[in-house]
Order: sequence, then structure tokens, then C-alpha cells
Amino acid sequence: MRRHQRGLTLLEFALVVVVVGLLMWLAMTKILRLEADVERVNMQRTVAALNSALAMEFAERVVNGRLGTVPEMAGTNPMDWLAQVPGTYLGTLGPAEAGAVPEGRWYYDAQQGLLVYRVAHTGRFESGVEGVPRARFRVEVVEHPRDGSPQGVRLVAAELFIWK
Repeated sequence: MRRHQRGLTLLEFALVVVVVGLLMWLAMTKILRLEADVERVNMQRTVAALNSALAMEFAERVVNGRLGTVPEMAGTNPMDWLAQVPGTYLGTLGPAEAGAVPEGRWYYDAQQGLLVYRVAHTGRFESGVEGVPRARFRVEVVEHPRDGSPQGVRLVAAELFIWK
């Protein structure tokens, strides 16, 4: 007795290829979205660490009776206050060098007094800054509303931006 072995027909094979392709597309979309979320969280984590370092420097100045030196912190490079800078920080760069900064890197623009993060996942990021997608931050002294005395120091976004 002879049995017929039957394989996939061309239609069945095409259907399998389409389904596998669709699953791969869905997986890649999810992976790219997760990579953008990781970038966003890493940027936020760095900003939080910088805010903590600035708060500690402010507290040290208050404790040591140097409150009058706090306004000098405005516009400085916040990376100077970290015990260990992130591996993605390139240092202080001039305008000519800033144009060649790779995606996913931080640098300080001394000319403008801004810490800049060059965004890697540009499709998930929007900013009002012209040119390459980037988030820019500055060190700001928080003053008491009545007498103008320093109440703290923080890192704030120089322009609004959103992660989609």
C-alpha cells in the first residue's frame, strides 16, 4: 500500500510567509518602541541625578555659610557637580564640534550655557529646537518670591519637548 506524502501547497506556503512576516513586523515595532522608552528613561534618570547633585551642592553651600555664592551656579555645567559623569557625556564642545555629536550623547554648550542631549530615537521625540533633535537644559537658581534669596538650584528644560 502506497501512501501519498503531501507537503505545503504554494498557497499555504505564501500564507505562512505572510503570517511570519506580520509577526516579525509587530515584534520589531515593539522593540523599537521599547528602545525609545529606554532612551527616554535614561535621559530622565540623568536629569534626576543632576538635580540631586545640584541640590547637594546647594545644601553644602548653605551649611558652610556660602549662600551668597549660589547665584554663581546658574548657567554652569551641571555635570561638574556629579561624582561620576555618564559614559555618554562628551564634555564641553564648541559650535563646530556640536554639529558632529553622535545620537544618544550628552555635551555641554559653554557658549549658550546649556547641557544638551542629542536624541537617538528621533521619531518618538518632538522639540521646538531647529536642526537635529535634541533636548537642552540649563541650571537655574530658584529664588524666594518675596526677597529673592536663593531657595535651591535645579536643572530645567530650556525649551519644551515631548516623547511620543
